[in-house]
Amino acid sequence: MNKKNIFLIFSLAVIATIIVLYPKNQSINLDKAEDISHKFTVQKTQEHISNNIKTQEYQLPIPEGGEIGDQTVYGNHVYYIVLYMKEMSNFAQKAEIYQYNIVNKDYKLIFEYKNLNYDIYVNELRANENYLFWENFDPQNNWSLNKFNLSTNEVEPIITSKDTDSKILPSIEVTNKYLAWYEYVNKKAYLMIYSIEKNEIKVIDKNIHLESPYDRAYIRNNKITYLTIDNKNKYINIYNLDENKNKVLNISKNIEIKNVLSNDNFTVWHEDYGMSNVYVYDHRLKKLYLINSKRNGHNIFAINLCKNYIFINDSKKSNIFCFDINNKKKTNLTKKLNNDKNLYTLTTVSADNKFIAQNTTIEGILSLIVTIKK
Repeated sequence: MNKKNIFLIFSLAVIATIIVLYPKNQSINLDKAEDISHKFTVQKTQEHISNNIKTQEYQLPIPEGGEIGDQTVYGNHVYYIVLYMKEMSNFAQKAEIYQYNIVNKDYKLIFEYKNLNYDIYVNELRANENYLFWENFDPQNNWSLNKFNLSTNEVEPIITSKDTDSKILPSIEVTNKYLAWYEYVNKKAYLMIYSIEKNEIKVIDKNIHLESPYDRAYIRNNKITYLTIDNKNKYINIYNLDENKNKVLNISKNIEIKNVLSNDNFTVWHEDYGMSNVYVYDHRLKKLYLINSKRNGHNIFAINLCKNYIFINDSKKSNIFCFDINNKKKTNLTKKLNNDKNLYTLTTVSADNKFIAQNTTIEGILSLIVTIKK
């Protein structure tokens, strides 16, 4: 084989690699979205739950003088923060983290901040198979993102505000392999990934477009979704953390996008809060769908995506609605709970694909866990 042929083969291999690693953008026109709002049939709660998902509420024990802050779930355990707030203050004099077993209803203290010479607040609690993650900060906005080993009960900081020069507390998202957040310094945002196995932090992108400094870098199936922008367009980036590949959806710059999430099959977002449209892009069919909130009567406080389910946290009706995208079924998951006296907040999807929400209107705190059957 002569040198010319060798060079040609090498060049073709390089081009093929570039095509794989840097796929062509997929342009999306919202005007061509198919409105599927009318296709969802309203299901009786028990009927839909028995066939597809399981919901269960738990009353979390609260020590005297404490109040529950953030909570999360993994496996058969709910983890939650108890804060002992100072009078007339937004900060606590003591903070504790508890583990609650949803099978035998036992609970135990696993970590505490006490005898401090400074005020503290603890939130952004997340769990995976082996670790807890949380953030603590003081009135001067000095913060620390921490990792707690569930086997050894040892805690160590991953990163602090001193490391980044950022006073903006990051919003974190976790899987069994990765922790993600936006680092916001001098009005510029970086997308950060922490490899739990390697104990390493790296920057994924330095050209992030945020709607708010407190936006969350959502991960589903080890794919992280984030926005970038230029003079003409917004770009929904769906970055595969395992393969270091990026798939891009190209949208007009003037389109509002809130809380964009992606998994293997769907990308979803909503235009705004309140009576707003929810968009669903089906990657298998390469089609864009619209769920009209006015037609469905929803005031959007938050949305979430897990498998083929979109969860909508309604701020007006104070309930959580579940949209089954594949089967076009809609269920109010919470209307029959607590005589419909519900106010669910702090809704998240766990590292093992459970949906958890917190009800703050009942005496004590109720934790709602939605488990999606395989």
